[in-house]
Amino acid sequence: MKAHLLFALSHGLVAVVAVASVLASASVVTAPAWVIVAIASFATSIICGFMVSTRICRAATTVQDTLNHREPKSNRTGIAELDQVCVEVQERAKHYENVEANERQHSREIKSVLSRLSRRDEGGQPDITLLKNVLGGIGRSLSGMMNQIEQDVLQIGRCTREISSGSTTQTEIASRTEASIMTLSQSIQEASRRADSIAQQITEITDAIGAAMDKVGELSDGVNRIRSCSETSKKKLRSLCDPTRQISNLVSTIGDVASHTELLALNASIESIRAGEHGRSFAVVADEIRKLAGQTAAASNEIGILVESLEAQTNDSIAILDKESREVDNETVLIAAIAESLHQLTQMTHQSIDKAHRLASENAQQQQSVQSVLSGVESLCGVGQTDRNQAGNASWAVKSLAKATIELDSTIHRLRGCNEVNAPPEASRDPQLIALAQQINDPASHDISSAAAARTDREAIQS
Repeated sequence: MKAHLLFALSHGLVAVVAVASVLASASVVTAPAWVIVAIASFATSIICGFMVSTRICRAATTVQDTLNHREPKSNRTGIAELDQVCVEVQERAKHYENVEANERQHSREIKSVLSRLSRRDEGGQPDITLLKNVLGGIGRSLSGMMNQIEQDVLQIGRCTREISSGSTTQTEIASRTEASIMTLSQSIQEASRRADSIAQQITEITDAIGAAMDKVGELSDGVNRIRSCSETSKKKLRSLCDPTRQISNLVSTIGDVASHTELLALNASIESIRAGEHGRSFAVVADEIRKLAGQTAAASNEIGILVESLEAQTNDSIAILDKESREVDNETVLIAAIAESLHQLTQMTHQSIDKAHRLASENAQQQQSVQSVLSGVESLCGVGQTDRNQAGNASWAVKSLAKATIELDSTIHRLRGCNEVNAPPEASRDPQLIALAQQINDPASHDISSAAAARTDREAIQS
C-alpha cells in the first residue's frame, strides 16, 4: 500500500471515529451540522495525512540516496530517527568498505602465504608454524567480522520485534476501531428505524387531523344552518308582532263601541221609563243591549290582555333568538379558529414527515459511508496482519541467522586459537544472541505467536 493512501486512511479513520464519538455524546445535533463537522474533520485528516506522508516519502528518498551514494549531497531528512538511520548507514558503509579493504589485504596475504607454504624446509616438510600464524590471522580477521555480524543480527532482531509489536498494536487499534464503527452502524440503523416509526406515527396523526377537519367542517355547516333557522324564526316572530298590534287596535275599537252601546242602552232605558207603559218593551230591549255591551267590553278587555301577553312573549322570544344568534356567531368564529389551527397543524405534520424522510435518507447515506469506512478498516487490518506475518517470517529468519552465526563463530574461534596457546576452549558469546538462537529450537514458537496475535484480534473485536 502506498504511503499517501495508508496515511490518508489512518488519519481519516481517526477523524471519523473522533467525530462519531463527539456526536454520540452530544444531546442534540442537527443533520447539516453532523455532515459539515464530518466533512471538515475528514478533509483536515486527509490533508494532514498527505502532508505527513509527503514528508516521510521525502525522507525515504533521502535515505535511498544515502544507500545508493556513499557520500550523498545531504543526509538531513528533517526527522531525527531517519537522520540517525542515515548516519548509521554511512558508518556501516564505511565499516564495510574497511572490511572490503581488509579482505583484499587478507586475500593478498593468503596468496602470499600459499606461495610460502609451497616452499619446503631443509627436510622437505611444510612450515607448520607459518601455517598456524596465517590461520590465526585469518581467524582474528573473521572474528572481527563476526562480531559486527552479531551486532547486526541483534539490531535486526530488535527492529523485527519492534515492527511486529507495532503491527500488533496497529491491528488491535484497527480491530477496536472496527468494533466502534460497527456499534456506530448499529446506532445509525436504530435511528433510521426510529425515523421510519416517527414518520408512520406522524402520518397517522395527519390522517386523524384530516378526519377532525372534516368533522369541524360538518359542525360549521350545522352551526350555519342553526343560524339560518334562527334568523328565519326572528323574521317570523317580528312579522307576527304587526297582526298582534292590529288585533290590539281592533279590540280597543270594539271596547269603545261597547262603551258607546252601553251608554246608548242606558239612554234608551231612561227614555222608555219616561214613555211609561208604551216604552216598557223598549226598556227590556235596551237592558239586554246594555248587558251585551258589558259582555262585549269584558271580552274585549280579556282579548287585549291576551294580545299584550302574546306580544310580550313574542318580544321575549325575539330577544332569546338574538342572544342565541350572537352565541352562534361566537361559536362560528371559534370553529373557524379551530379549523385554521388544524390546517396549520396539518402543514406542520407534512413538514415533519418530509424531515423524517430526509433524516432516513441521510441515515442511509451515513450507513453507506460507515460501511465504506468499515471496508477500509478491514483492509487496514488485513495489511497489518500481512505486515505482522512478514515480520514473523523475518524474525524466524533472524533467529536462524543467529544460530548459524554462533556455529560459524565456533569454527572461526578454532582458527583463531591456532597460534594462541592460552585461548579459551569456547568463544564468548552475547547472551541476547544465544537467547535469540535458542528460539529456533522451538518449531511451534512461530505458530504460537501467530495464534496469540489472532487471539488478540478476536478479543479486541469482541470487546
